[in-house]
Amino acid sequence: MRDLDFIRLQNIGNRLLELCLQKNLTQKELAFLVDVEISQITRIERGIINTSILSLMRTTDALEISISDFLKILILQTKKSIRKRQHRNNNSCHENLVGNRQKPVLSV
Repeated sequence: MRDLDFIRLQNIGNRLLELCLQKNLTQKELAFLVDVEISQITRIERGIINTSILSLMRTTDALEISISDFLKILILQTKKSIRKRQHRNNNSCHENLVGNRQKPVLSV
C-alpha cells in the first residue's frame, strides 16, 4: 500500500471516530444505522480496510454530515498529515547529514 493511501485510510477512520464521539454514537449503534457488522466499523475506524464509496455515503448519512463536507475535511487533514510527514522526513535527513559530517581537521 502506498504511503498516501495509508494516510487517507487513517484519516477516514479518525474522522469517523470524531463524528461518532460528537454524536455520542457507539460502534454498535452506527453499525445498526449503516446496516453493517460492528467489525466493519471497527476496521474502518482503525484504517485497516478501504471501504466502498457507497458504504462511506451511508455512514456519513447516518452521522448527518454530507459526503462532500466529510471529504473536504478529509482532504485538509490529509494535506496536514503529508506536510507533517515531509517535515519529519526532512528533519531526519538533515540530522543524518549533520550527524555524519566530520569536523574539519586544521593543518598547521
